[in-house]
Amino acid sequence: MSPRFERYGEEAAAASLGWQPDLTSTGCFVCLLGTFAYIAMATKKKVSSMLSSMMSGSSASSSKRPRRGRSMSVSLDLECLPGRTGFSSDRQGEFTVQSGTFKKSASFVRGGTDRNRTVSACESVDKYVNDSLKPEHLLRLSCIQMHQERFPFQKLPVDCKLKVFSFLTVKERGLSSQVCSEWRALIKSSSLWNTVDLTTFPLCHIRSQGHECSELCYALYRNRVKKFFQYLRYVRPALKRLRFAYDIGDYRDGWLECLQSLIRTSRCQELEYAHLNWKETPIKPYWRDSMTWSTSDYNELMHRHRHRQRLFVNFFVSFCAAAPNLSKLILPFDWSSRSLQALSRLRKLEILVLEKYFVFQSLEQDALDQLLRNVPSVRRLILEIWTPSGRGMLLYTVKAENLEYLDISQCRGFYLRELDMPKVKIFKMSRHPWNGPLVTSDSIYIPCVYDVLRDGAPNLTQINEHLLQPDWRDCVSQELETVLGSICSCREHKSGWVM
Repeated sequence: MSPRFERYGEEAAAASLGWQPDLTSTGCFVCLLGTFAYIAMATKKKVSSMLSSMMSGSSASSSKRPRRGRSMSVSLDLECLPGRTGFSSDRQGEFTVQSGTFKKSASFVRGGTDRNRTVSACESVDKYVNDSLKPEHLLRLSCIQMHQERFPFQKLPVDCKLKVFSFLTVKERGLSSQVCSEWRALIKSSSLWNTVDLTTFPLCHIRSQGHECSELCYALYRNRVKKFFQYLRYVRPALKRLRFAYDIGDYRDGWLECLQSLIRTSRCQELEYAHLNWKETPIKPYWRDSMTWSTSDYNELMHRHRHRQRLFVNFFVSFCAAAPNLSKLILPFDWSSRSLQALSRLRKLEILVLEKYFVFQSLEQDALDQLLRNVPSVRRLILEIWTPSGRGMLLYTVKAENLEYLDISQCRGFYLRELDMPKVKIFKMSRHPWNGPLVTSDSIYIPCVYDVLRDGAPNLTQINEHLLQPDWRDCVSQELETVLGSICSCREHKSGWVM
């Protein structure tokens, strides 16, 4: 056979299998897949013809059932290895298909040495991806796949969408509500606004270098926050956490009306945490030009101080009635009889933090006893009381059956006479400078903290940051003596002549 005819036969065989000469490595891979499809179709036709011939045979031969094809192996010499771009006439490839009792082989290239390899379709694809494609090609394919297969957020259930929106901040929710009408409706869900923290709003919406806050900045801030209050009244949120820091006595700002409307329109039955700073607006700046001082200013300040306290009592009574399931409460406290009575509504209260409102306010023992009776479920109590420590100073007795944590480290003039707390484990206390008239320490008797704790706290395990030894009641260690010297105001542990 002439070389010309051989070359023509090679090209015809390649064309019949869907292959073309002078292909790149990617083309060879596509042609390999086409070859597998051709072999599978030929095998299917062969099996069909054999079954038809067997069914039309004699009855004797019909008892013999044809064997099913259980495996397929392909023996192929890949002409185009990675980095090569075509066929060569000196290599031979042979396809061998085995399926049960039949076998088919096809030689599509003549001449050359015999280099047959047995591969499967999955192995050939994996080898091609690992050997032929470069890292940048794989990165490009992965990017294309990411763009083609985007996450179907719109097909998620409503509960899943609300869960995703719950991780957004207030500003991010406002931006999300502008995407489409569906998102706007979802953002207005009452369950999505179970946490309202009004202390996160910045004073200036856009800050630039060298910017100084003015009254205009605070006016714009007040307008933004009041619009947010209107939005919350429309949503009617199911509150679980509430926090604000506004002076409810500032009638020009009108914070009290906004807070009252929020409590009135919200569902506060599930409210668990509340931090109510009603005595000041920390974000409101003070301008030096407007600061003056005179006797009339002092009288006006004291009048506003008392007026704010009366406004708080009415607000706190309505708040405790609206949120009876509160478990943690932090607020400045005025120690009035109506405020103490309002605390009795909070039967599930476990953590109570009472900050000071009046400075050097005289606290009676009856008010402290009423507090501990009205909140029997409290486990952690933190007090900040500033009372005079001069002549006429009162010593207090604390009786609480269920209290496990007592912190009076921020108190001034609050000295203990007796404790009756069988379950308390942690006690915190500190010694502050004197408050009120200047008196000598010899003229006032103050019990030692060690004696008070030894007799009234049998399960105590920690004083401030010091862990007590099991035998701390029998003998005082050097570390415990150091702690007592820093917190106790008795004559033994306190040095100096002044309280």
